[in-house]
Amino acid sequence: MWRLLLWRRAKGWRARGWVTGLAVGLLAHPGTWFLTIGFLGDHAQLMLPNGERVVAALFAGLAYSFASLLALGWLTVPVSILAGALLGVVDTD
Repeated sequence: MWRLLLWRRAKGWRARGWVTGLAVGLLAHPGTWFLTIGFLGDHAQLMLPNGERVVAALFAGLAYSFASLLALGWLTVPVSILAGALLGVVDTD
């Protein structure tokens, strides 16, 4: 994802690093919850048919990611923005 957003050094490449960090910080929460629910499964949804299980897992992942953004987003989003800004400065290709 990093190379897709920072493909060449042009005006505003530092801002792209910040935006990339922000996107990663915000998308990490739903991605983590979707993978967790997908691999571990939700015990309350084991009795649902496959199609309904996927839809229920998506809604549960969104709810859990919203809660985790509220609880930990104050830490993870600024750290990922800082990491994106630092990688934008360090990237020397």
